[in-house]
Amino acid sequence: KNTPNAGFVAKYKIKDIYNKNLTVKIEQVSQFGKVINSETRTVSTVTPNYNGRMYIESPTAGKKYSVPGTEEMKIQGWAVSTDPKAKVNVYVNGNLVTSTRTLRNDVNKLVSPEYGGTKNTPNAGFVAKYKIKDIYDKNLTVKIEQVSQFGKVINSETRTVSTETPNYSGKMNIETPIANGLYPTGTLEIQGWVATNAPSDKIYIYLDGKYIATAEKRSRNDVVNIYKNQYGLTTASKPGFYSKLNTSKLAEGNHTLRIVNYSSYDKIIQEKSINIVISNTRVSGIDVSHYQGDINWAAVKSQGISFAILKIGEYRESSGRVIADSKFERNYNECKRYGIAVGGYFYSYEFNSTEASHEAEKCLALISGKSFELPIFLDLEDNIIINAINRGATNVANVTDGALTFCNMLSSSGYKAGVYANKYFLNNYLNTPALENYNIWLAHYTSVTDYARKYDIWQYSSSGTLSGISTYVDMDICYRKY
Repeated sequence: KNTPNAGFVAKYKIKDIYNKNLTVKIEQVSQFGKVINSETRTVSTVTPNYNGRMYIESPTAGKKYSVPGTEEMKIQGWAVSTDPKAKVNVYVNGNLVTSTRTLRNDVNKLVSPEYGGTKNTPNAGFVAKYKIKDIYDKNLTVKIEQVSQFGKVINSETRTVSTETPNYSGKMNIETPIANGLYPTGTLEIQGWVATNAPSDKIYIYLDGKYIATAEKRSRNDVVNIYKNQYGLTTASKPGFYSKLNTSKLAEGNHTLRIVNYSSYDKIIQEKSINIVISNTRVSGIDVSHYQGDINWAAVKSQGISFAILKIGEYRESSGRVIADSKFERNYNECKRYGIAVGGYFYSYEFNSTEASHEAEKCLALISGKSFELPIFLDLEDNIIINAINRGATNVANVTDGALTFCNMLSSSGYKAGVYANKYFLNNYLNTPALENYNIWLAHYTSVTDYARKYDIWQYSSSGTLSGISTYVDMDICYRKY
């Protein structure tokens, strides 16, 4: 009486739902929307499992294609299946590539029969073409899938191939700026040359790891004449490069300039990196001893001299004799009087740490009670040290240890410390990197030094002339704000 038609029937199309789970839920609901009964069942659709066989004839795994000489990569092989509607999908780097099926009698005779013969796979072959002429020095992943009519993968194979562009050779030279050169903020010119057998090469400029410019190519007949046979340069070649760098917003200190020579295929042919120093704190100074006599320090200051490094004295280990510079006290007092920043140097004969410690003791006694704006330097230049190293009476390690001992003792006593030496001595008679935690005072008499390591003060001339000094005087530039 309440349920004249107790049964229920529904139909749901599943013919295109492949390999899925389906949740069937039945609810009995009152006239007021309240669930009286509920039941859920899970069912699934299953498509047939087909067999198949596939073979990739090209490309071979690991194959390298030379570009741009090769226009296309040909992807070819065959695939047969018990599924008469099976497809072959070709992918390169995940992108589907158009392919066509082709007649393959050889496959039909030897392989096809066990998979339903030509009735199932009338065209067993497949061919696809992929343009690679503009793909430079890349890996390509080729993936072939044999897929059933219901989207189920029957077979899959992946191969990795690559493209490669020509390798070119060359030489490079950065003329300006110089390595470790110090430059004020403003505009910095970058120039040099690149000789290479690469056509249409490019010069990119990077600063502190960031691209900043593509350099202008310029004619350089001198480079062409030298390298025309080696790299095939002609009168039309432009091996020179030039660019300008705005350094007005650069922080003071060290920066890395990197010049990279690229081929037209964006492959690096060669590169060079140099360190440059940006500073607006460089100031002029002098270093003096009793050889300059009585100096008119007021006149010296009026000529833009901001600091002076004064000889303090020296100590002879063999005699135990301390020789204080006869003008040290006067020079110190006058510099203080006229507001000239003061540093000092102690002339050294040390062969080892013990002798250097004696020199440090004598130096500390001579400067006791005095204050210095600049470091106290151990002056290492005497031929006695050089000859001793050359004949084996001491060695570079011992002399370096001595310099470290001197600097450590001065530093422990509250003074800034460092080492003075000329370029040759620094390069050949000291383990200079071990000393670079202290100040380096470089002597190199030239307009532009090519000393390649760190230095804080540069003595660039021994023949300076100033009003107020009757002799030649050493001229210095300080790059560090003490």
